[in-house]
Amino acid sequence: WSPHPAPGTLALAAALVEDSARSIAGAIREVRHSWTDHGAAHAKDILAGLVETVRDGTTPAAATSINPSELGAHREFLGVGLDLARAKSVRRALGGTVNDVALTAMTGALRRYLARRGDRVDSLHDFRALVPVNLRALRDVPGASQGNHISLMLTPLPIALANVRERFAAVHAACERLKHDSHEVEDGEFVERVGDLGGPNVVTAVFRTASLLRAFNVTVTNVPGPQFPLYLGRSRMESIHGLVPLFTHQGVSVAIVSYDGGLFFGLLSDPDAVPDLAALAQDLRDAFDELAQAAGC
Repeated sequence: WSPHPAPGTLALAAALVEDSARSIAGAIREVRHSWTDHGAAHAKDILAGLVETVRDGTTPAAATSINPSELGAHREFLGVGLDLARAKSVRRALGGTVNDVALTAMTGALRRYLARRGDRVDSLHDFRALVPVNLRALRDVPGASQGNHISLMLTPLPIALANVRERFAAVHAACERLKHDSHEVEDGEFVERVGDLGGPNVVTAVFRTASLLRAFNVTVTNVPGPQFPLYLGRSRMESIHGLVPLFTHQGVSVAIVSYDGGLFFGLLSDPDAVPDLAALAQDLRDAFDELAQAAGC
């Protein structure tokens, strides 16, 4: 067996042109199918979602001390475990979701941390999180149950609100608006389908642009895990702590996984931007206690 020779400059350029043409053709095909299969209303929803995404993605989020102009070469990681049963009690008491509870606790932690560092938290009215959203429920195609089908949504976090119950209500309202009133979900599904057809160029370009323009301050993921213990032989897995990489201008990221009665946060930071990650972890515990006490839990 002999390998094919490495492609030269002309071959790579031709492949790039072909890939771009495939992406454009895929986008045109998706627009035509959306119009034919779902009618003008659905196509208008996609267009409205694209407008929202471009507007939010090209508008810089609030400037804070955890959003440096450049990231360092090192990383620090810490895990924090909270009581999932208590989080569910808060959800029932305040009328929201466990995701609302987790986002509110993280928002409260960031408010405490930034205030201690001297950021004017009461003026941070445009602090945003990049939050992955599951698109499986929207996908009506063969094999949609396989693999990842997600979109990345820009969610405002009410750092400026000092009252914890008001903070929870604002987080809940923002998540409900994105799920029901915003068209960014339809836009996310459309962009992902175009990416599936024409390669990752479209998705990569959108994400890189948003990242370079500091369209978000922090990434927060929330993944529901199994609510029963997992074992390797006779060894019980005690916790799951996810890790989300840092992107441009982002000094800390948060991964949340629920597992067997626990709500586990994975905090990843650039120690040059966030030199005291343990303090942020304690702020998270304190913010969760504050929220639970406000809910009477």
